[in-house]
Amino acid sequence: MGIALSLVVIALSIPFFHRLLKTPFSQFFHLVESSATFNLRYVERLAACEPAAIRYVLACYESERIAFEKRCGILVG
Repeated sequence: MGIALSLVVIALSIPFFHRLLKTPFSQFFHLVESSATFNLRYVERLAACEPAAIRYVLACYESERIAFEKRCGILVG
């Protein structure tokens, strides 16, 4: 029974490994493409904003992040 189960698992994994050897980076490229198309919508919306407003929000976000990191450092250390 154990040998039969092992053979079934091996037989079912052959197509996966064949596809992986044929196109080794296809999964990576698919993730890059989906991430880029997802982020493109937000980049286009940011491009329509004023640069001064974006700099202001970035400065606020950076100060909040630094404060958060300090609090985490105090809790951890």
